[in-house]
Amino acid sequence: MKVDNLQTQERVLETAKNMMLEYGLKGVNMDKLARQCGVAKATLYKIIGSKQELITKIAVDFFADTFGHLFESILSKNSYQNFTKTDIESLASLAIGKMRVIQKQVFLEYPMIEKQFSENMEGYKNQFIAKFVLLQARGEIIKDITPESIYRFFRTIFMQMVTSSYSDPEVKSQLIEMYYVFFRGLKA
Repeated sequence: MKVDNLQTQERVLETAKNMMLEYGLKGVNMDKLARQCGVAKATLYKIIGSKQELITKIAVDFFADTFGHLFESILSKNSYQNFTKTDIESLASLAIGKMRVIQKQVFLEYPMIEKQFSENMEGYKNQFIAKFVLLQARGEIIKDITPESIYRFFRTIFMQMVTSSYSDPEVKSQLIEMYYVFFRGLKA
């Protein structure tokens, strides 16, 4: 974002995020966004650069709120035994809303954004694997499954549900059940 007025930038970004969540990618209309933010359309483009730059910023923020939070939640636990039902429900909630918009709409329209996500995922993948190596070394999880397989399985479950045709409540309910089995099944 290019204009220096931080409050205006934040207002534009938050308004655009809300538009995307409410109406989808096609609902992020630049004329309507400018009107809702109380700026001229020319000023809006000075603030956002281009629509693709705005969508990229939204997608990156949504990624941090979903996958970023998902992995941070897992990585922040001192002990694998500390995963509670509340933790599992919280993780399942991350698959709905923002992540579904990104997967089902943004990546189709802006494939370069998906490439950025893949790069971000590699960093989390390495941290996730290192965490599960540590948990195995401490005897908290079974040793006959490689941490790489654990990562692939966890990510696959998440992405399968995000891209499914199920409603958000169905996705959340099914992920809670799958994560419960997943986390409980790994315990040593």
